[in-house]
Amino acid sequence: MRRVAIVLSWLPVAALLLVVIAECGVRALYAFAMWRTERFPLLYERVYWAVPPWVQYMSVLHSGPEIGLCMKPHVERTYINLYGPIGDVTDIDALFTDLFPAMPAWVARREPWHLRTNALGFRDQEMSQQKPCGTFRVAVLGDSWTVGINVEREQTYPAVLARRLAEEFPRGRFEVLNFGLIGGTSAVGKRLLPRVLAFEPDAVVLAYGANDESQVLTETRPHAPTGPPPTLPLQTRIVGNLEVLKLWTWYRTHEPNAIATMIERDLRGSHGGAGNDLRLPCGNPRAGVTSYHDVMDGLVGEVRDRGADPVLVYNNVPEFFSHCVRVALTRIAEERGVPLVDTPTLLFERGAADQVALERARALVPATESLEGTPDKVTVVLRVDMTAEPPDRRAFVMGNATQLGSFTPNAVPLFDDGTHGDQVSGDGVWSREVVFETVGTLIYMFTDGDRAASWTGLENYRSRVFALHPADVGRRVYLPIAQFGRRVLRSDGYHPDAAGYEAIAGAILEALKGTTALHRYLEHSAGT
Repeated sequence: MRRVAIVLSWLPVAALLLVVIAECGVRALYAFAMWRTERFPLLYERVYWAVPPWVQYMSVLHSGPEIGLCMKPHVERTYINLYGPIGDVTDIDALFTDLFPAMPAWVARREPWHLRTNALGFRDQEMSQQKPCGTFRVAVLGDSWTVGINVEREQTYPAVLARRLAEEFPRGRFEVLNFGLIGGTSAVGKRLLPRVLAFEPDAVVLAYGANDESQVLTETRPHAPTGPPPTLPLQTRIVGNLEVLKLWTWYRTHEPNAIATMIERDLRGSHGGAGNDLRLPCGNPRAGVTSYHDVMDGLVGEVRDRGADPVLVYNNVPEFFSHCVRVALTRIAEERGVPLVDTPTLLFERGAADQVALERARALVPATESLEGTPDKVTVVLRVDMTAEPPDRRAFVMGNATQLGSFTPNAVPLFDDGTHGDQVSGDGVWSREVVFETVGTLIYMFTDGDRAASWTGLENYRSRVFALHPADVGRRVYLPIAQFGRRVLRSDGYHPDAAGYEAIAGAILEALKGTTALHRYLEHSAGT
């Protein structure tokens, strides 16, 4: 009995030793996975499916005690943007859910972009609180748009704004400090602004929007901000940090092809408005009296109390499902007399102008006589520019109508031979004319796969959306010439590309020109 008692007394020690050995082994595996990782998609940072647990240690994000969700200081990452042509949708599953993922060839060919943070955890050069004498300083607070997702730092709109100010006013000295944070909200801005004001900015750009939209859409009255989450018991925190347990949980919950299935399902939905309609809807009639309004209004007041001029920026894509934040910001702008940069409208109008310019450049502006279609029906001509793709690729279309294959990939061909609605043979713009009995919303995507009904050769993981209106009945509607795998002024479904960021910088520059602070600075500069 004594021997049994001795053995039993050592069992907890043995179990603890096994856990320690297993934990060390798992952490060694994680170290190897991180060592071999050079480039990865930004989606690794915040995803909505189960990724290998070691990925969390590669994230640039962490929760700070003062600001909340922010970026780690002194980190460098190289990212690959998945927005664009997809060789095989099942490859994305392996890319995100394999314990040691390999990058498919069609991903490895993408141009990378780089993110580096300074000592304060922002995507900018090192910052000094003391403002150099004779310098006009602009501080920009915002979310991933301000950080500049998918582009190099020199292409972000704060960096472009700094160059544009120097070009416009060569006798002045300008600094534009980028305080953008991935996932930033107005609540983050409220905690961050006192730190920013310590840098003595002359103007402050407040650009919080899309991440607050869901709250503004559903909130009917202002509510007090929630406090910090309760502290968990020590044993719960210890168990929760065991990598062995995290790895086992991930292994049990991993579902093969879950991501591919989700993408195939999501492609059938619009995820917002049509690309040819600027509607900017808001389903909350009280959007102007929400907590978001109160926080942003308070930020504007705080900036002015410190002697700086505020500029509001509503950053969002025009086809976003809701724009209640815009309602709240418009009210603040009107009541406070503050300039508001409306980027959805800016991107929509600039995109439409770029589409017209592309038609002219390719000599594909439809002739007036060609706009007459079938009576009582809507004739649509789909067009996609394939000149950036390998010359042996053939274009197809799939969409939410039987004429478009009911979302069967690589089954409904387009043509570049002057037939089926194609305007010019052999010009690289593939086309197909389709007749619809009624108006409605077209949800469609181009593909160039070599196997019918296989989810290969997709141009993207987001479908295109176009609204047909009653006025289109009896007409032939030429859809804008699509760039295979790309959207005009977009780097993904929710962020601009470099040209889009440049347009935003130009609009902010025009807003700054109307501020008292810049006028005063320029007058002083001219007199010295």
